[in-house]
Amino acid sequence: MTPTSCLKDSDIEPLSLGSRRLRHLVGIPSITEQVSFRSVLVTDDLERDWSEVRVAERYRMALYRRFFEESHEGFGEKGEPIPQTWIVGDVASCVDQIVSFVEAFGITDMVTMAAPPGMPVHALNESLQRFFQDVVPQVRNRLSESNLQETRG
Repeated sequence: MTPTSCLKDSDIEPLSLGSRRLRHLVGIPSITEQVSFRSVLVTDDLERDWSEVRVAERYRMALYRRFFEESHEGFGEKGEPIPQTWIVGDVASCVDQIVSFVEAFGITDMVTMAAPPGMPVHALNESLQRFFQDVVPQVRNRLSESNLQETRG
């Protein structure tokens, strides 16, 4: 199974939520969009699956640290308001975390990473498949319901 074989066109089409949109980001966002970079690990065995991702994330952060030191750039201001940490948990937990995150920060676009540097993508195929088949539809439904309640209320 290729990493994208679990995707359907409906998974990447824009999701219209009236005043709020959550869609697959393609190209450069407009100034009115609130984009966040958050990766998602859908798992029923946190200990087993997170340990390998954590090692790869530490590797990525070491690369970033070196880049920032050499370029005299930084990670940004302390206390930046929008978290970019991984969303980790079973399907229900990931749905709850994403919906809360989108609603709390007005996120219109969420960009995810298939796998951190140094980790083969196939290691996260099951998580990616569950994300697109189980999590995304539930997030869409919850956000659509939330948006309907906002427009009625």
